[in-house]
Amino acid sequence: MENLISVIVPVHNVREYLPDCLDSIVAQTYRNIEIIVIDDGSTDGGETLCDLYAGRDSRITVVHQKQQGLSGARNTGLTVAKGSLVAFIDSDDVIDPDMLQVLCDGMERTQADVSMVSCCYLMPDGSRQAVNISLVGPDGLYITDGRRLALMTLADDQWRLGAVWNKLYRRSVIADERFAQTAAEDLEFNLRVLRRTGRAVVVNRPLYHWRQRPASLSRLKVFPLRLLQTHLLCLDGIDADDTQLKAACLNIIYDELPGLRYWYGRTELNTDAAHAVGLAYAQTRNQYLANTAIPAWKKIRQMIYYHLPFTYAAYVALGRWRAALSVSRLSSMLRCQRNKDARTS
Repeated sequence: MENLISVIVPVHNVREYLPDCLDSIVAQTYRNIEIIVIDDGSTDGGETLCDLYAGRDSRITVVHQKQQGLSGARNTGLTVAKGSLVAFIDSDDVIDPDMLQVLCDGMERTQADVSMVSCCYLMPDGSRQAVNISLVGPDGLYITDGRRLALMTLADDQWRLGAVWNKLYRRSVIADERFAQTAAEDLEFNLRVLRRTGRAVVVNRPLYHWRQRPASLSRLKVFPLRLLQTHLLCLDGIDADDTQLKAACLNIIYDELPGLRYWYGRTELNTDAAHAVGLAYAQTRNQYLANTAIPAWKKIRQMIYYHLPFTYAAYVALGRWRAALSVSRLSSMLRCQRNKDARTS
């Protein structure tokens, strides 16, 4: 018999996109699912729509609660969930009909504790930009362990390895873990879960459609500062003797610090940013300098950027100049090609 998958869907004021999301989950080819919809204090009519869908499909359970944020809604879903497998879907996104089946097949085929697919960006104009996970093998699979996946997530999350919405988890590896009330709560949650995960599998198929909205949480002005706090929380949760994982997290933080000083120095949030950055630096400086997995040249460079902000400003200006030069050269090449084509036609 197929394992029961608990699909947790937090909902807050996304009525415009909710039907597309729920329709895509109801239409899954993997049928043994319970769909747990957490209405997190919606006031736009989405709360009524949730109940309407529950009346149409007995697999849907709706929980109405006062607003507790995305983390609080997901935590409520975990409390209610009965399945041995758990998936998280955001209520403004869409999934392909076979996503849960592919995730489950990958998990069973490799005996993994966590299974993952790739995603595509669903743009405001309706177009899609697929994310290709180039590290997978010829069979479209990449098999690794949880710690390695956590390390890759911290090193470079270009493939959305840190998200929870493109994954399927065995409930046994989640256990009593819950989402923290922080920005990028997916990353912090995954780092805790992945460190207790034995085998993980990545399937290179863009089956999750991640909607890009100007009003999303990750585009708020304060988000970069909140993200810094999340990375500090991640750092605190890593075992002291795990030098590599500590180094990966410290590298993220020290890549952020100069940029936060530079960017926020030009905004009305300058005072708050300076305070937060200063505290983060004081809290992590000794760890950063003592970590043997971080090259000395990188430590020197980041310290120069931090203590001499004008050097970071010069670095940013140089990067913009190079980008502008590349665009200018490309435009010139295109003009020359067009002129050449016009002469030969």
